[in-house]
Amino acid sequence: MWADLVCFCRRRPGFVAGWLALVLLLALASPVEAVPPGQISWTSQVAAAYRALGAKDPDPKTRNPDYLAGRLVDQAFLGKQLRLPDDYDPALAIIRKRGSSTFYYMTARTKYIDHVLSHEAAAGVEQVVILGAGLDSRAYRFAKQFPKLKFFEVDLPATQDYKRQRVEAVLGSLPAGVTYVPVDFDKDDLGQTLARAGYRKDRRTLFIWEAVSYYLQEAGVRATLDFVAQQAQPGSRLVFDYLTREALDKINSGEAGQRGAAARAKRGEPFLSGIKRGTIRGYLTKSGLILVEEVEARDMVGRFLIGSKGQVLGLPSRSVRLVLAEVPAPVR
Repeated sequence: MWADLVCFCRRRPGFVAGWLALVLLLALASPVEAVPPGQISWTSQVAAAYRALGAKDPDPKTRNPDYLAGRLVDQAFLGKQLRLPDDYDPALAIIRKRGSSTFYYMTARTKYIDHVLSHEAAAGVEQVVILGAGLDSRAYRFAKQFPKLKFFEVDLPATQDYKRQRVEAVLGSLPAGVTYVPVDFDKDDLGQTLARAGYRKDRRTLFIWEAVSYYLQEAGVRATLDFVAQQAQPGSRLVFDYLTREALDKINSGEAGQRGAAARAKRGEPFLSGIKRGTIRGYLTKSGLILVEEVEARDMVGRFLIGSKGQVLGLPSRSVRLVLAEVPAPVR
C-alpha cells in the first residue's frame, strides 16, 4: 500500500494535499511493512538506545538529558542490535573505534531540542505537537517544570500502543498533560484529528519534528512545512533536522554511508530526501516560514559536546543539521 502511495506521489507531486502528505510523513517515519504489530520502528529504537547510553555519561556537561530513554526502550536493543555493552565507557570506546558520528549527533540533537522546548515554554508557548513521537520522553521529563504545557504526540496507532504500554510500565499511569493522537491513515485528516484531540490553532505552539524529514519524499517534507505555516498561530515555531542533499547524493551513488544506509533500507527506512547546503532560508520561505537559526556540526560541538575539562566528546556528522523556524505574523 505505502509503496503504491509513494509511486503515485512521485508521478503527481502537485496532487499531494497537506493531509495526504502528512499521511506519507508518518507512514515513512514508522513504516508499517517493516514494523511488527504493536512495535515501534527500528530507527526510533536506535535513537532511544543511543540516548539511554548517553544519559550514563558521568560528565554532566556532555551527558544526554534523556534519563527516561533507558526505561522506555527495549533493554536488550543496545547489545543485540547495536552490538554495544551496557556500560558507558566500554561502549564509548567501541563507538570511537568504529568512527561513527551518530552517537554524538544524537546527544547534541537531544540537548538542542530540549533547549528550544525550555526556551519556548518559558516564553509563553502553550502547546507542543510532536510529529512522529516514537519514544520521545519530553512530555514526561518536562511535566514538573512546565505543568500547564499541553503535549500532543502524533504517531501510528501501533507505535502509540507500544508507547502507551511502556509509559504506563515506567510511570505507573498515563500523564494528564499528554494527548496521544493516533492517525488512521486510511481515513484520518491530521488537522481535523488534532483539532478533535484538543489542538488549538489560535494558541502559540512548538512543533517538534525530530529525525523524520530525511525519511520522506520531497512532497511530504514540503507539505509538513506548509501544514505548520498554515495551521499554527503566528509566533509558533518548528524545530527539526535535515540531511544535506550533497550527503544524500553520495549515499545514493555508493560513495558514503553504505553500512548505515543498508541497515535502514533493509528495515524499510531508507533516506529519501535532502536539502542543499546554504538554501534552508529560501526553502522555508517557500512555505511561508522564516529561519530563526541553523545549527551545523561545528556549532553543535561548541554548544553541546565539550566536557567539563574542555575535552570534545566527539564530532557529529556534517551531513545533518538542526533548524528552528517560525510562523511569521501576516503582512498587513
